[in-house]
Amino acid sequence: MKLSNIGIIFVIVFLCLIVGTDTKERLLTAVTNQKLKIDQQLDNAIDDSIANLVEFDSTDQIQVNKELAVEQFYISLAANMGILDNKTKRELLKVYIPVILVTDIDGFYINYNVTDNDKVLRNVWTGKIPYSVAENGIIYSFFLGSQKEYVRILNTNNNEIEEGSWQELKNKYPNSEIFKHFDEYRRKVIINKIEEQMKLYINQHNRVASQYGVTYNFSVPVISDDDWNRTIDDISMMIMFQGYQYGTSRTMIYNRYAISGARINKQNLYYIQEETDGKKYYHKEDCKLLKDKTNVYTTKKEAAKKGAFMCPTCKP
Repeated sequence: MKLSNIGIIFVIVFLCLIVGTDTKERLLTAVTNQKLKIDQQLDNAIDDSIANLVEFDSTDQIQVNKELAVEQFYISLAANMGILDNKTKRELLKVYIPVILVTDIDGFYINYNVTDNDKVLRNVWTGKIPYSVAENGIIYSFFLGSQKEYVRILNTNNNEIEEGSWQELKNKYPNSEIFKHFDEYRRKVIINKIEEQMKLYINQHNRVASQYGVTYNFSVPVISDDDWNRTIDDISMMIMFQGYQYGTSRTMIYNRYAISGARINKQNLYYIQEETDGKKYYHKEDCKLLKDKTNVYTTKKEAAKKGAFMCPTCKP
């Protein structure tokens, strides 16, 4: 073979390698950009929904409107993905969201999917599941947010209930494990309880998804400690989005969970506490005299309407 022919072959092979590498790089860039686009769509949807999660009733007490928040999430996600007017695609989108978690101060809810006899997909809520654990006939219930230092204790032997800060109650239960490292124990109980229930309903979702031809195995993802801390710090939402195929290959599967907090402005909250003399005072959240954080209001005017006086110590 002539040397010139070898040179031509070398050039052809070299050009093929360059073209192939360039094509792969462009494909990888396109796939990466598409994933980032879905990330943004999911983030926008959960941010839109979280704005509807927390509201205040006629007495300015905090309420969780989980139904409105989830409804807004699906509307926003469909709109961001350009399928708002396509009912079939909107319904199929729900198949890739096995559960939605909503945390409240004293318990959590899970939104999951079921199908009826006509294979119509419906969203269903669990009842509120308390952050509780049983130990030697005693049930300990925990809280989030401004009440995270509190614990409710139910003695199942005599049905007596006590509630207060763990520092006040630990002397009554000197042998209890929960008071040795209270916050660590509290967080562990809350996380385990949530994971246990999510696993239950995600496993159930695999049967639902199979009715729509989706063979992906949905499961509870590994959630980082930082994300768990964000989830159980206060009222929040966690969305599971799994098994969603994007790009041109069946191996391109989108899996992600997204978290958003309710962003309650605690600086504008006022807590009413009744003293031993029968008088009621409203306090700032960080007042050193405040022990009971169950009665919370968003304005001093509403607190005053309840017959409460301004605390002379924190002077809200």
